[in-house]
Amino acid sequence: MDKEKIVKIAQEVGITPAQAERVLKRLIDEGIVEPSISRALEEAPSAAFAEKIKREFAAAKRPIRRRDIYAAAREAREKSQRLFEDQGIASMALVFSDLFANFIESPEKVLERSR
Repeated sequence: MDKEKIVKIAQEVGITPAQAERVLKRLIDEGIVEPSISRALEEAPSAAFAEKIKREFAAAKRPIRRRDIYAAAREAREKSQRLFEDQGIASMALVFSDLFANFIESPEKVLERSR
């Protein structure tokens, strides 16, 4: 496919050229768009053809954004989980360091508390 035309279509629709190419390939693979469209991209598109492509990409744009949001939410959840685990480990380290410091300073007090 002609990269310049893909870039032009992507600009008109408001998505990146990589997204436009992915969507176009997926639409062709799934049979939603006829393969003649990919051949027509090699030629100068007519106004009707350009409008049809614009509608196809506008319809495909919404699911791409939704998937991007889901991926970002999943990443944020994973990062939050990692930070939560790190915070738990740090808290446990503080408790143990305090316990060890007390034991070193006055072992008899720590032994009395354990009875």
